[in-house]
Amino acid sequence: MDEAHSVYKATFAPTMLIEYLRRDCHPPFYYILLHAWIARFGDSEVALRGFSAMFYWLTALAIIALGRLLNVERAFSYGALFFVLSPLAVFHSQNVRMYSFASFLSVLSVLFLLRGWSGDSQKWLFRMAYALSIAVGSFTLYWYLFLLPAHLLLACYLFKRKDLGSFVVILGISLLPFALMWSPILFGQLGNGSSDYLQSQWKKDLVWTFPGFFGRKQFFVIYGFVFLSSI
Repeated sequence: MDEAHSVYKATFAPTMLIEYLRRDCHPPFYYILLHAWIARFGDSEVALRGFSAMFYWLTALAIIALGRLLNVERAFSYGALFFVLSPLAVFHSQNVRMYSFASFLSVLSVLFLLRGWSGDSQKWLFRMAYALSIAVGSFTLYWYLFLLPAHLLLACYLFKRKDLGSFVVILGISLLPFALMWSPILFGQLGNGSSDYLQSQWKKDLVWTFPGFFGRKQFFVIYGFVFLSSI
């Protein structure tokens, strides 16, 4: 049902989509991107699912690139392997929804964050890329915004005071489009949905959240393999 809804919303022109989303619960960028993809590649099942699959593989490559940047390529190669084998990631790689694209943006933003505030000669280019990734992410999935406190904590730990100040300024600028253009619609959307069907989460559910990302059984197999290979 959600996938059909994604395709339906992607048929709208951007102006009509914005008006429709006032009565929905998502920001618009994914649907605009999907609209352009359908215009180029059609709306066959292969084309639609291929859109998410593309970002699934790009996310794995971005994880490896992050490892190379940090000079811990082996560790992040394992990370890319864990991601590729994750049942949840595989599910969303075939799902016509925004989650695969949001995952890609999440890793890419960290890559740009570290490159932008390093000794890189093109650091300002990467700072602009970071701001763009945050702006696009905020218009793609509301949950993406919950990554930003982690970015801030990372910056507080790694950066000097001068660099921390420039980071906060650029982060603020990157959120301005969302704040000015979309937050009024977001506040209107808050009354559109219902969470009555959601069950209360027990402590054991929270404990299993992380291994559940890898399919629980796969979690122990994968980490057991990594442990044995490191001996």
